[in-house]
Amino acid sequence: MNINSHISIGEAINNSLRTSFIVKQGLNKNLNEYVLHKLDYPLLCFFNRLQLTYLSNSKFVIQLFKNTKNYSSFIFEWEIAVLVNKLVAEFGIDENGNDFFEPSKEIAKLHEGSWAGRTWIINSQKFEMYLLDYHDLILAVSN
Repeated sequence: MNINSHISIGEAINNSLRTSFIVKQGLNKNLNEYVLHKLDYPLLCFFNRLQLTYLSNSKFVIQLFKNTKNYSSFIFEWEIAVLVNKLVAEFGIDENGNDFFEPSKEIAKLHEGSWAGRTWIINSQKFEMYLLDYHDLILAVSN
């Protein structure tokens, strides 16, 4: 979803799956089929890659992440705050009762490596934002 867009995150993901360039596809280490997409435009003005992984029993997981073109792989706290606030604006309070990003509480947890991320369940789909290895911000969508 770009900054001028008025479509939902789900619609933006569906549009991206239809129009984006497939970079790679194959089997992951768990032998699940995956397809990696380079997005036409960054979703939520941040994520530029989308990986769709097919699991058993017609289940899937979509992971949105940012591919950087340099040696730097860290993420700024303000980027997390902006993304969390965009998701709260669309989905509301998360499953753990968290509202908009609270810098006074959450930045310390980010530094400690104990930030729990955010989880929403919308129309039987789980949207989960979390940090992977302290520097990759992931938005995962699963059914």
